[in-house]
Amino acid sequence: MRLPKFIRQFIASVRAHSADEWGGFLYDYANGQWRLLADWEDEPGLMKAMDLVGNMMDRGQDAVYIAMVKVGPKHGYCVVHNSEGEWWERSFWGDIYPIEEAFDEVVEKARKAADDLGFRRPQ
Repeated sequence: MRLPKFIRQFIASVRAHSADEWGGFLYDYANGQWRLLADWEDEPGLMKAMDLVGNMMDRGQDAVYIAMVKVGPKHGYCVVHNSEGEWWERSFWGDIYPIEEAFDEVVEKARKAADDLGFRRPQ
């Protein structure tokens, strides 16, 4: 019997946030076009990515950014940020909560955030 989704997500989240970060990527969702803004494997790179998210929230233009953080092989978490200061997170951890399942939810959440900000869906 497989555990319910919310329990699997809780376990994945606790494990992902208890592990050391290996690095990550920051993307501008760009209404579904996904543009890489930054990647990092060290503290200065992480700070650059965090500054980009802060600047996006402060500049007054609608945007959706996605951070993908790796903490191990098949382990990590993703955060969807929007320009209104809202964020949403989904963790992944091996077979407990596979990255494919988490990624599908991240894409869905980013699309919803873009819709809520008034972005027209691509043709």
